[in-house]
Amino acid sequence: MIIAKYQIYGSFATAAITTSTDFEIISTGILILSSLIDASRSSAEFEICFAKIIEIITTVLPTQALPSTIEKQFWNSMTLLISDLVPSELISAILHYLTIPDLDSQKSIVIFESLRTIMQCFSFEQVVGILTQAIVLSIKHFEVYQELPTDILSIFDSAFNYFPHAQLYEFTKAKIAELSQVNIVVTILLLSPLVSYVYDKLIDEINIVIEPLKFGFQSNTLIIIEACQDVIENMSEHNQLIGSCQESLFPLIAPLLVSEDSEIRNSCYESLLSLFDSSCHKSISINYLTSLLTIKTNINESNYEQYLKLIGEVIANSENIT
Repeated sequence: MIIAKYQIYGSFATAAITTSTDFEIISTGILILSSLIDASRSSAEFEICFAKIIEIITTVLPTQALPSTIEKQFWNSMTLLISDLVPSELISAILHYLTIPDLDSQKSIVIFESLRTIMQCFSFEQVVGILTQAIVLSIKHFEVYQELPTDILSIFDSAFNYFPHAQLYEFTKAKIAELSQVNIVVTILLLSPLVSYVYDKLIDEINIVIEPLKFGFQSNTLIIIEACQDVIENMSEHNQLIGSCQESLFPLIAPLLVSEDSEIRNSCYESLLSLFDSSCHKSISINYLTSLLTIKTNINESNYEQYLKLIGEVIANSENIT
């Protein structure tokens, strides 16, 4: 009886995948196929299904503009299917799909969301390929949509969760150096996974962090400053790292507290609040307080609350205040 049901469901899955042109039906077939493989721990007898799925990824998807909900359904079903039991050709087809020159970066977000949950199924070499393409698509996303490509770059977090940190650190560090003259936003955002997973290495090579952030704040451009804020907020959990950055970054951020752009002001307040979070319990120079007090007459009234909060944090961390 169990074998008979397995064969029936196998026939349903095969028919849905190999004969239908409706992606909702195809996705349902892939879901059934993944359940059968998971239950039997074998992908034998389903070669025709894998061949068709590879064909769909390599020749059908690139030529069809599917509604985002349908495409997300397809890639979600693929997430459940991919395991160590699927043929390597299927993995290669997915990686190849990500390299399509005119692939919409918005569309790639769905794929990277799916890949994040199955990173352990890839080899390190394949992961390097995925991360490299994530960088390429992040640059494209920023250039086309003028928004931070954090959804795409979050694939780095998944990689650090499953693969050796030392190798990923060297790879990411090399990419940061390579991209510094190409796209400063992506360069800055690549600092975040390093801060999260290998912050101890950064302390010995602090300029890897400081130089992109300095360039970001000097740009006086909101979206670049917001990328800097994202990294600094991530750093606030690591006292030694924050302490190594305060002296270099404060003189660049403080003048922006009186910027004409309210969004730049708000982002810079948040950045400084992270730099001087009182939970750090570090003794800092009273000069920071002195510098902040010199601009008090130029503070916009909409920022009074943030300004006073920042003053309080600096006082809480300052030395020699009686």
